[in-house]
Amino acid sequence: MSRSEKFTLKRAQKLHERKARYLEGHTLVEGVKIIKDIYKITPATIFIDSAQSNKLKAHIDHFGNRKGVHIVYLSPKEISQLSVTKKNQGIIGVYPFKIPCEATAPESGNALLFINNQDPSNMGNIIRTAVWFGIKDLYLYQCVDPFNPKAIRSSVGSLFKIRFNAVKNLHEFLSSSNAKKIGITEKGQGLLSEHHFADDAIYIFGNEGSGIPADILNACDTKIQISGSGRIDSLNLQTSFAIFAYEMFRNSK
Repeated sequence: MSRSEKFTLKRAQKLHERKARYLEGHTLVEGVKIIKDIYKITPATIFIDSAQSNKLKAHIDHFGNRKGVHIVYLSPKEISQLSVTKKNQGIIGVYPFKIPCEATAPESGNALLFINNQDPSNMGNIIRTAVWFGIKDLYLYQCVDPFNPKAIRSSVGSLFKIRFNAVKNLHEFLSSSNAKKIGITEKGQGLLSEHHFADDAIYIFGNEGSGIPADILNACDTKIQISGSGRIDSLNLQTSFAIFAYEMFRNSK
């Protein structure tokens, strides 16, 4: 079946699996607000809960006038089989996405590298924050697929506004760059609030549970931390990144 043909329910269900998403070059986008926010992107198929068609008339009319968009009506039971939420909003789209390219170390500028982030909700929130602060690229090593439907929901569709770079060999990626390697960790020697962002650097964020791998952390030129009261050991990854992104945005103006 070619990619140009419309998606059936059975074919669309397979997009819950990463392998199928990358084979098809499409993913599932669910929810009225997200689909409205990405109206400029043309989906291959829009699935509508027939029981909610009156409520979704504006969306049906919009996509019905778009060339190449197939509208498929499903029963409430069928659309629930496609949804990743307990209470779906009756509209799910099949959208094309650009498969992440294999990363090469940037020659200039700052790069943000995430290692082993496996939580799709965390990833979605990180993406949304990155877009808010004008970040155009994220580098990912062995992370959850950003086009996972749960990550898409958390990002509120922001992932279509950013570029993902897939790091295949972590050590090779880091060693091939002359940029400073800076680890973001709760036990850094320097403080983020005092950090100077002008120099080219690769900023490294680890897994929320285990942090940055020890060998990578030891190889960092600098380790910086976010100052706090000290009443708890650490922040979660998405909060740490939000603070970091704000500081980088504030200091780059």
